[in-house]
Amino acid sequence: MKLLHLLPIGNVDDGLMKDLRPAVEETFRVPCKVLPVRLDPEFAFHGERQQYHSSELLHRMQTFLPATPGECSE
Repeated sequence: MKLLHLLPIGNVDDGLMKDLRPAVEETFRVPCKVLPVRLDPEFAFHGERQQYHSSELLHRMQTFLPATPGECSE
């Protein structure tokens, strides 16, 4: 079974993530789970450009993928 995982990044309200989950499930027609961890994006901030480096964020996000369904690696 496919499962979509939502990973909070930065200071995201837990209530927003809770409310977002059913909308994502309905839109994409796949079960959705909010991961119980959050990613602090500061490591990917590049001051000289005043923006976050997306490749660094995407690479770090992969470490949060569950090793097996229903688990989280961090």
